[in-house]
Amino acid sequence: MPKAVRTLARWLTLCAVVALAWPAWAHGDAQWIADEPKFSYCCGVDDCSPAPDSEVREVPGGWYLPSTGQTFLEGNPDLHVSRDHRPWWCKPPSWNGWVKCLFVAARGT
Repeated sequence: MPKAVRTLARWLTLCAVVALAWPAWAHGDAQWIADEPKFSYCCGVDDCSPAPDSEVREVPGGWYLPSTGQTFLEGNPDLHVSRDHRPWWCKPPSWNGWVKCLFVAARGT
């Protein structure tokens, strides 16, 4: 097989592997949110990210977000436990800067 054909075959194989793996890379660090059925509704491809610690304040009965003025009280169906104990938020573009879902460390951890 000529070298040019082998090179083309390798390149096409690499493209196929990347194309098949792309959905798993779509969310990057936030892929765990999209993969969990109970919170996959929270985000699109680039909607979820770690929230700055200064933007997530614990308040009696919940969590307050100074930048949006939102409070997520315990029992809110859009308040979830963070897998890595870091705060995460999901801010879909259609929500105009508002947080759709908030992930925080479980209390007492």
